[in-house]
Amino acid sequence: MRKSASRVFILYSVGKKHITYLHYLTVKVPETPASTHRLQGFSDAVFAFACTLLVVSLEAPKNFAELTADLRGFVAFGLAFAMLIQIWSAHHKLFRRFPIDDAWAVFLNACLLFTVLLFVYPLKFLAVGVVGNVFGFGGHVDQGINSKAQLAELFIFYGIAFASVFGLIAALYMHANRTSRRAGLQSEALVAADQMRHYLVLSAVGCLSILCSALGIGLQYGLPGWIYTLLGPAAWVNGVLTGRRQRRASSPP
Repeated sequence: MRKSASRVFILYSVGKKHITYLHYLTVKVPETPASTHRLQGFSDAVFAFACTLLVVSLEAPKNFAELTADLRGFVAFGLAFAMLIQIWSAHHKLFRRFPIDDAWAVFLNACLLFTVLLFVYPLKFLAVGVVGNVFGFGGHVDQGINSKAQLAELFIFYGIAFASVFGLIAALYMHANRTSRRAGLQSEALVAADQMRHYLVLSAVGCLSILCSALGIGLQYGLPGWIYTLLGPAAWVNGVLTGRRQRRASSPP
């Protein structure tokens, strides 16, 4: 949100004699602070490390049976990797649009990265379980869930991590909203507010899954997991409401 001056030279011709003028204007172009580049670079390194934690095996297979087991495990890896990339993309878009780098932004970003690293383990565990139940294979990770209580705890662990990740992204957008308002950038503040509501909706879905798990509602049918199918419809409804708010704000009184 900082600005820097840049000279732009304009070359144009006038009349039949092609009289040439060379003129320059001083315009404002966005400049990303060096500290923000460092923050993004560190964040990308943490996301890359999180991806390595998802890898099926760090050792090369020694025989054909191990090779096929590793290849089957990459189906679950693909699902977990796709989820992790969505989180990275949300983080990347946030700091590309709002290059905030103050102490509060650094603190929230650190909390987010820490939560992402914790999120990797229940994410991988659930991805292996889903692939194993749907396709009949899932690598060589033993699920070892022997009771409904353990299943409920698994969904609670995943839900806490899921809700925390997107809740922290929403908190970063809230901070970007306040920073933009203080800088007098009302249009940017509105964008940040819309994005904040979007990620709060995603976090709320995770909280709903936690609630169902804690109360034991539909555990035998995997209801706490099926609740995440509400992410698409909930985001769509929020998008429709956001569009209406934007049209009302832009319409003349």
